[in-house]
Amino acid sequence: MKMENKIQIIEIDINKIKTNPNNPRKKFDEKKIKELADSIKSCGLINPINVKKIGNKYELISGERRLRAYKLANKKTIQAIVSNQDNKINLISGLVENLQRENLSEYEKALFIRKLYKNGLKKFEICKLIGKGYTYVETLLSLTDKKYTHFLNPVKKKQITLRAFEDMKRLQTKQEQKELLNKVIKEKFNSSKTRELVNVLRKSPIDVQRALMKNKIKISQATGVSKIKDKETREKIILAHENIKKIDMSIEKNFEDKKPKPKSNQEIIKIKEFISNFRTNAIENQKTIQSVIGSLMKCVPYINIMDNQQLGKLKHYQDLLETNLTNALELSKNLKEKVETQIL
Repeated sequence: MKMENKIQIIEIDINKIKTNPNNPRKKFDEKKIKELADSIKSCGLINPINVKKIGNKYELISGERRLRAYKLANKKTIQAIVSNQDNKINLISGLVENLQRENLSEYEKALFIRKLYKNGLKKFEICKLIGKGYTYVETLLSLTDKKYTHFLNPVKKKQITLRAFEDMKRLQTKQEQKELLNKVIKEKFNSSKTRELVNVLRKSPIDVQRALMKNKIKISQATGVSKIKDKETREKIILAHENIKKIDMSIEKNFEDKKPKPKSNQEIIKIKEFISNFRTNAIENQKTIQSVIGSLMKCVPYINIMDNQQLGKLKHYQDLLETNLTNALELSKNLKEKVETQIL
């Protein structure tokens, strides 16, 4: 025969009540408890606490803030609802009570929901209980999973958000997750940038992933480099990006005070745009030159068996390449001399 829960409200000696070890709330705002204690002294207790009788003592189900405030107000007894509910119902009651009265952190919710789950509550039941979607509950449960324990403390300290955790755990290995976690915390990435980085990492070859994690290239650059199938070409482009970044940092460090001051915001925008375009074209030109030289080298072994018409075409293309390179180098030399005159 199924026993019904018996509930009664009585006045209980505070010293006979022990706190609930399953309460997810571990830290309490002492200032708010002091305010509640002052209110209790003036107006009394509005809502009773909830307890379960164990032997000749009681275990708190919910209402720990009120109990602490009562003790601070030097009260000897407190009004309580006594129930013979089982542990599963105690857990549910405690969670509902805390959600109604205080804003639990994601970390605290995760720990408590794990306890609910271990005590036989199904995921969809938890969803109904806390009024959240299935994905949200899944994420909180996975946060307390043994294979994701490296994320638990950063979420607790609010170094990363629940959304960032959900994205980072999509990486395949624990090592990859830890490396990215350290990067996100160290460089203070927000949730949006973390998601963008994860998406690029998952679609990139290993060499591009490593370059991105070591800040040799930017996220936007990694997307473009990843589209190149030839690994050797990718490595050359990554090196070009890295070298240009070093040049940028060196110039900013050494010549910050010597930069001419633009007269208007419009001029600042134009200068940034011009330099950015030059930087992009310099990288693209390097890629083109490497490709042209590669094509030329493929022709070399067959020069001896080419006819005059083929040799003529090859010479014409060589002349065209040399002319373009000569013009580019001459223009670069003139520009370099003007730049050096300004910064020295």
